[in-house]
Amino acid sequence: RRTRMQPQAPQVNHHDVHEELVSRLARLTTTTVRGDDDDGDKGNEFYEEEATTATWCSTDSESDWSDAEQKESDIQSSRCDRPTLNAASGGHGRPWARTARRNKFFYERDERSERENEWKGKAFSSTNNASEEEFMFPYLDELDVDVAALICGKLDAKSLVAATLAKKKDDSDDANDELAKRAFRNVKVTPSIFSQGRSLLTIANVAKAWLRKLDVSKCKQENGGNTKAMLMEVAKKCGNLEEIVAVDLGENGKFKVNEIKALAMGFKLRRLTCNVSHLIEHVRKHHPDVNNFDESVRDLVWCLENNWRAFATTPAGKVSTRDFEKLSFTLACVGLKVHAACEKSLTEICPAAAKNGVSRFDASWSLRIGDGGIRAVARTIEGENGGSGWKSLRRLALRKSACTNNGAQSLGGALTRQGYKNPSAKYPIRLRWLDLASNDIADAGVTALMTASHHLSLTRLYLMSNRIGADGALSLASSVLHNDESTLKRLDLAHNGIGDEGCATLLSPGGSGASKSLKVLLLGFNSISSEGVKDAGDLLRLLRIEHLDLSCNTLKREGFKCIVENWKFDQGNLAKLKSLNFACNDIGGGRTVRDALSSLAAQIENGSELELLNLRGNDLDEVAAEGLADLLLVDECDNRGLEQLNVGYNKIYNAGAYEVFEALSENVTLFGLDLQRNEITDESAESLERAMTENTVCEECDVRSNMFSESTVKELNEMFQDRINARWQLEPPKKRTIQRETYYSRKEKEKR
Repeated sequence: RRTRMQPQAPQVNHHDVHEELVSRLARLTTTTVRGDDDDGDKGNEFYEEEATTATWCSTDSESDWSDAEQKESDIQSSRCDRPTLNAASGGHGRPWARTARRNKFFYERDERSERENEWKGKAFSSTNNASEEEFMFPYLDELDVDVAALICGKLDAKSLVAATLAKKKDDSDDANDELAKRAFRNVKVTPSIFSQGRSLLTIANVAKAWLRKLDVSKCKQENGGNTKAMLMEVAKKCGNLEEIVAVDLGENGKFKVNEIKALAMGFKLRRLTCNVSHLIEHVRKHHPDVNNFDESVRDLVWCLENNWRAFATTPAGKVSTRDFEKLSFTLACVGLKVHAACEKSLTEICPAAAKNGVSRFDASWSLRIGDGGIRAVARTIEGENGGSGWKSLRRLALRKSACTNNGAQSLGGALTRQGYKNPSAKYPIRLRWLDLASNDIADAGVTALMTASHHLSLTRLYLMSNRIGADGALSLASSVLHNDESTLKRLDLAHNGIGDEGCATLLSPGGSGASKSLKVLLLGFNSISSEGVKDAGDLLRLLRIEHLDLSCNTLKREGFKCIVENWKFDQGNLAKLKSLNFACNDIGGGRTVRDALSSLAAQIENGSELELLNLRGNDLDEVAAEGLADLLLVDECDNRGLEQLNVGYNKIYNAGAYEVFEALSENVTLFGLDLQRNEITDESAESLERAMTENTVCEECDVRSNMFSESTVKELNEMFQDRINARWQLEPPKKRTIQRETYYSRKEKEKR
């Protein structure tokens, strides 16, 4: 480009330079990759992408439909796109190399920004004597119409912002700015663009006269920032803005009723698509005379029904200058989170949510709901009381809602009758995710839900912390694990206490088939011993599970040995297993465990694709550490080998640490190693330094809560920085000297 500071700019051959212009501007282009909708609704614009929890990302929950959601990717495409040990184990373990990867991300971002600024300095140069490298670009509106159209077609919103900002307007009017009109009528802000500073306010300043639709979906502010406040500023500056799409903005990005009312009554906005969060106000013990329950429920219902005139007729209603007959406003609620819900409130809210087209409904963490509230949801699904069903519902979360067998049977019956695979369904529903964790559902309720699953295409089912026994496990086995037509990808049965009988029933080798879609199976905290898992290998070799959690059971040494020897991780589909969690199973140490670990290493060499192994809190000793060394010495073949190993909170001591560090120095696949709280002292510091110096692949070795001295910790931090995390060391045990108090010592003490 050239600037208007020059009195007479040289003529430029537009057709000769447009290719160079396109190639340089393309460096600013940001591409948004969108995955397939897990719900299977290709026409639904407002999907929630399967969150890929890669090894460089935080594993905190980012779900807009359930507060307790733990996400992993159901489909992993590469070694980088795989869940961390923390995610795959259901919260146990360590998020690996987070700091190192964060620093790498910021370094690459700064480097990219530096290259971009260097290019801008050349492209926007105002010097008269420009060299060949400092190419003088013409303005887009000075090019031929065909050339300008070609260039604008290749640019995204970010590049067009740069093009418009570079133009020094003297007497030009916003209303006649054809470039802004073309670039900013409909703007889609991607997360990568949004993270580059004040992008929304920049767009509002540049295109305030022409902006009609603004889409900021998935643009979350870091450090708890609020994207909604920025949207309000944009709405104030852009008087012609008609539509805002703000879906999946994080926990702080859900709109409250008061914020929606302000947009509806104070601006010319015609449509708002967003997620909504609302708190039901109940009567408080300390203020029994204040009762805002009816008002809080009524306001939410009016918003969902788009009954905006009703707000102005209330005594406390704000007088609106907007004529809703001439200028209507529509709230399109994608996800609704109701806090402190109860049976009475759900009876009114659910029909309004179904009428609005809510696809994700979350009323978790409210013991006021009970079976009555569950039945209110079921009645809405069946279209009772003049309703038309809840056809838009895709995700339903009722975690910790005091649901028992009666509520589960009512919900299961409604889903069975209205499931879209049922030919007699009057209001067909396509529910995909169902969360009923932390309730009081037993075998009868699970059986009803499994009956409903045959008429749906569920992909995720959360039944953690219920009372499922052998009969419920049998229903799950026949409907999911032994059903080759099952669509379920994730099954959470942790904290149910199913025991050996339930586990043996669930993973029994019998049955006519095996699920082709199940990827994640969580069986932690279920009192499973060696008897429950000894015959499970036959079924697991037929399934296609990638993440298996057996943490906090009672496997002990015998169960661990039985699993390694009988399951055979290098055979069948079990060779595709990516992560395995044995945390807190009292495995112990000794030669038996060492031989089992060595056998597991041999299976990885023979074809197992195991990458994440969690052995945290199992009392592994120095002898077992020899088997850990064998795991790290696996020859990399066909891109195989452990990437993350967690052996924290064990008893390998210095002797075991020496074995591990010696093997680590030759390893070429491990990204993260957790050795927390193993009573490692300065004796192993030299071998640790040598291992991390020779190993250039490992990004983080966590040795916190050991017994390194302050000088050793300082030296490790200076040498390896974020690659070794050695903070928060324990003090070594001190020798206690007992001094008896005598007559003379007392006299001396009195004199002092």
